[in-house]
Amino acid sequence: MLLYTNALDVSGPTPRVVVDENGQVVFTAWGTKWKQQRAFSLSTAELDALRRLVHELAAMKPLRSYAALDDHHMVMDASYAQMYVRDGRHETAVSVYALEYVLRENAEGMKLRSFESGGPPPQFMRLYDHLKALAETQPPRAQRWTPRQFEVRLRDDLKYLDSPPVKWPKDWPTPNSPSANAHGDHAWNVLLDGSELPQLRRLLPFDESYTAVKIDGKIWAACWRPILPGESGWWNTMMSSRR
Repeated sequence: MLLYTNALDVSGPTPRVVVDENGQVVFTAWGTKWKQQRAFSLSTAELDALRRLVHELAAMKPLRSYAALDDHHMVMDASYAQMYVRDGRHETAVSVYALEYVLRENAEGMKLRSFESGGPPPQFMRLYDHLKALAETQPPRAQRWTPRQFEVRLRDDLKYLDSPPVKWPKDWPTPNSPSANAHGDHAWNVLLDGSELPQLRRLLPFDESYTAVKIDGKIWAACWRPILPGESGWWNTMMSSRR
C-alpha cells in the first residue's frame, strides 16, 4: 500500500500526508517559522483500519476528477485536493476541485456537492476524514523527519520579488549543472542533499514562497520542497488525474 494526499493542504505543492507500504506516516505540520515534516509508524490495528479505506478507494476507476462546487460557481485560485493510492496492483488517483474552499465556507451555508451530481465520492471523503484526524492528532511518538533530498525550483520570473538577492553557495548545483532538470521554458529544478537543510532554511527561509538568489551573476526566484517517500511512483499519475 502507498498513499499520498495533499487533500488537507492546498496552499502549495507539499503533500500533507504520505503513508508507505510499511505504515510509516510522514505529514506536514507548522513549526514556529515554517512547515516541517514529522513521521511516526502506525500500529498494526491502525494500519489495518487504513488499509480497509485505501482498498475502498483503490477499487474505483483510476484517474478521476470531481468538483466540490456546482458548475455555476466560480472560485478564483481554488486548488485541487488530490489523493493517490496503490493497493497491490491497483492504482487510483482522485482529484477534487475546490474541496478545501467549500469545507471552509460551509459555516456560511455553502454545501458540498453530492457525488450523484459530480461531487467527491464517499470513499474519498471517508479516507479524507480519517487522514485529517490522523494528522491533527499528531501523536507524541511523531518525530521530526528529514528527507534524503530537497528540490529547489529556480525561475527567471522576478515580478513578485522585492528583496535583494542572497548569494547561492558555490558548491550547490545550478541550472547549468548536469543534474538540473528544465521545468517549462523559464524554470529549472535542482536537487540538494537532506544534510543541507539547515543552510537551506537560512538561505531560503520560507518554503514554497520565492526568494531572490544570485547564481553566477544572474538573479533567480527560488523556492524549495522536500522529496517525499514514493514520489517517483505517484507524481505523474497524480497530475494526470487533474486533466
